Amino acid sequence: MTKSTTRVAADLETFTQTEITAKDVVAKAGRKNLIINGGFDVWQRGTSFTGNANIYTSDRWYAYLDNNAGFTVAKSSLTSLGNALQLTTSTAGYGIISTVVENTSRLTGTYTLSFYIKSSVSGNSARIEFRQNASGTTIWQDIAYEAIETTWTKVTKTIVLDETDNMIILIGQNSGSSATLQISQVQLELGSVATPFEHRSYGEELALCQRYYWKTSTGGSYNYITVMSCASTTAAHGAIQFPTTMRAAPTGSLSGNWQLAGAGSVSVVTSAFTNVSASHTRITLSTANGLITNAAFALRNFGDTSAYLAFDAEL
Repeated sequence: MTKSTTRVAADLETFTQTEITAKDVVAKAGRKNLIINGGFDVWQRGTSFTGNANIYTSDRWYAYLDNNAGFTVAKSSLTSLGNALQLTTSTAGYGIISTVVENTSRLTGTYTLSFYIKSSVSGNSARIEFRQNASGTTIWQDIAYEAIETTWTKVTKTIVLDETDNMIILIGQNSGSSATLQISQVQLELGSVATPFEHRSYGEELALCQRYYWKTSTGGSYNYITVMSCASTTAAHGAIQFPTTMRAAPTGSLSGNWQLAGAGSVSVVTSAFTNVSASHTRITLSTANGLITNAAFALRNFGDTSAYLAFDAEL
């Protein structure tokens, strides 16, 4: 297969009729971008990450760091293209970000991946890989695909898909160097032409992301989440409804300082999630003492603006 750098959006009108196939026309209609959060607008987990670990960063995007103790992933300041993911790497390793496209088994035919990329230094090249999610089998890869410049470059790859597994798309740099990369406007669409990036509203993009991960935002020191019924002086039960139906029954977690407030306030000691479905869960909290049997207490964060509940149904 060949590689190419496509024309920018302003040049789209110059494509000849023979360059635009029937599938390309279909790709322009309706919701064409199969990548969720390709514009890096949603950051439920935070907007800055440092360390030496493979972690989720911007929603639906996972960072792989190879021997890279000095890496930083952050939400870039607003660029000419909108939001971008910024990845700072060291000479010891290289950084790659990835996302999983669900239900790829339904996708057969020609598809085009496109994204913008730039670096603080020139001389490196972009790395693109397509892999099957469960098996890790490589569908296509090129670890030195396209030169990365210090100005925005639009990179494209057209590929024929006939997969039976969800697909991982990996983007980054091909070798270790000290540089700051920025990536923006990632799009996967039907057809052989990379059309202009599809901008969805923040609310729509957030809902798409929350199908895989939802994190409560307290926004203050004493914000209330839900009402709990006390089964005893040390245990309370409550229900949490997710804002959107998730991909599958998620794994729940409670982080930070929480308390049950009613006739007095009692600190939460442990938490458990049961009867979990894709739409809701039961949460059970325990305290050292101080609850009132059959009374109603409200769950709230306890002077901790970083406290949160999170529910993870990532692929």
